[in-house]
Amino acid sequence: MKNYIFTAILFVIVMFLNSDAIAGEIQIKDAYLRSSHPSTAAAFMQLINKSDVDDRLLAVASNVAERVELHSHRSDSNGIMRMVPIESGITIPAKHTVMLERGGNHIMFLGLTENVQDGDEISLILTFELAGDIKAKILVDSNRRPSFHQHNDDGG
Repeated sequence: MKNYIFTAILFVIVMFLNSDAIAGEIQIKDAYLRSSHPSTAAAFMQLINKSDVDDRLLAVASNVAERVELHSHRSDSNGIMRMVPIESGITIPAKHTVMLERGGNHIMFLGLTENVQDGDEISLILTFELAGDIKAKILVDSNRRPSFHQHNDDGG
């Protein structure tokens, strides 16, 4: 019996130390922050909805920026890609994964209040319509390549 309890406690500790955040049916995986400018940064990750109902990421907060916004890229009337805020949130369909990735939907940090350096770990609170607030810690890695598959224009 003691071995079972020890194993269960060890499992919980290992899960807690994992960099991926899990709350209820929403999992945040492969998250990182990229800063290419002293006053701004962007975060990228996978949002996995393991539930049977759609959820929506409504907002993100962090103590390292004056404002944290959900952003996407849209083509303007001249065909130039512009970054724009997403006011209505980002839907994470039931049993699906949504990628927050470069060139697409992402989390934008505006007015950095701290000098974030590669290797730093920052705290976030992601607010979901159904799952509520999920706290996560993500690594600053401005040179990182995403480890998940990104789609390109040829369908691959």
